[in-house]
Amino acid sequence: MKEEIASAVVLMSRLIRLNVSITKEKAEKFSDHLAELLLKKFRNHWYAENPQKGQEYRCIENTSVSPVYPLLNEAATLSGLNYSDLRLPTELTLWIDPQEVSCRFGETHGASCMLTSFKDGKLQTYAHRVDIRELVE
Repeated sequence: MKEEIASAVVLMSRLIRLNVSITKEKAEKFSDHLAELLLKKFRNHWYAENPQKGQEYRCIENTSVSPVYPLLNEAATLSGLNYSDLRLPTELTLWIDPQEVSCRFGETHGASCMLTSFKDGKLQTYAHRVDIRELVE
C-alpha cells in the first residue's frame, strides 16, 4: 500500500509544483500530509487479494461537478495552502489500487497513464517519468 500511495503522491506533487508560486517547503508539506491522509483512509479498504474491491473508495476525482476533493483540500489546508493554490486540472481521476496506480486527465477525450504496476513479481513505478505537462494539456 505504501508504494502505491507514494506513486500517487509523486504525481500530485509534480502537478502542484507546476504552480511556481507554491514554495518547495509547502509542496513538501502537502506531499507529507497527503501521504498520511491516504494511508489513514485506505487502512481498512486495501484488499491485496482482490484489488478491485473498494476501488471506488480509493479513487480521487477532481471534476467540474465536484471541483474540490475533500482529502486534497485537507492536505492543502494542513500545508498552509488554499485548495485553489493547487491549480489542479479540472478533470483529474486517480485510481490507487493494490499493485496498480493510474490516472486520467479529462473525462471524454483525456489522456491516461499508468503510474505503478506489478510486473514480473516487482512493483514498477513510472510516476517520476510521466510527462506531466503533456498530460495536462
